[in-house]
Amino acid sequence: MDFIKKIFGLTNKNLMLVCSLVIFQCISSVYILISQRTGMNMDLQVIILYGLMVIAFFSGFFNIIKYTVNNESGKLRFFEGVGDYFLPMCGIFILSFIFYSLGSIISIVIAEKFLGGIQPIISFVSNILNNPATAAELIKTVDPSLILSVELWILIISAIWAIIAFVLLYWIPVLFITNQRNVFKSLFQSLSFLFKNFLKTLLFALAFLVIIILVSLLESITLNIPAISAIFSILSYYFTIVFLFGVFLIYKDKISSNDGNI
Repeated sequence: MDFIKKIFGLTNKNLMLVCSLVIFQCISSVYILISQRTGMNMDLQVIILYGLMVIAFFSGFFNIIKYTVNNESGKLRFFEGVGDYFLPMCGIFILSFIFYSLGSIISIVIAEKFLGGIQPIISFVSNILNNPATAAELIKTVDPSLILSVELWILIISAIWAIIAFVLLYWIPVLFITNQRNVFKSLFQSLSFLFKNFLKTLLFALAFLVIIILVSLLESITLNIPAISAIFSILSYYFTIVFLFGVFLIYKDKISSNDGNI
């Protein structure tokens, strides 16, 4: 209970982090919109620039969290984090992309085995994504069994990605708290820590997964009421910050108690 109070207390004292996520999401949306309007949404240069922007932002963002959980002021530590952790965060970003890509391939293999050919599913999903305005009409014209296959495939890939996210959960805390900038060593340390604290981490992650799913559902249900939907959207960012503080604190407190220092 003290742990829960602490992470909510830290979040409430650092609501600027919630605002930072909201502002960054808005900037990202504008960037993507401009890219689409200018016909550059699939341009490799645009994708790379966006990726570098994301890496730079989270390098500074996680540095603020690091100082905050260490009971120090992190408000002016954003640009310090960008300078100190940009390169190792690039390594984590690239390796994570590889892991999630492998997860996607595994989901396709599973879908091919249990759901039949994957190409009709990919074609249907692509049509929906490329023509969101006519999605309702497209859904009405296809075989219900295809809709079920799409839902099962989304469930499979979501489950695999969730497992990958859980396995990599402490990778970033290890980098920032121990300053282990070798991404392979920090990955190994994070995996070792995860399996030593598996049950606590699993229960914590599941609890917040349920909360985020509920908030997301409420946000979707209230889409026709923008003001209320916006409140649930901000709540999802709020609980994301609570979760991040929790992950950092679990790691920081454990290694502090084991080693006597950080």
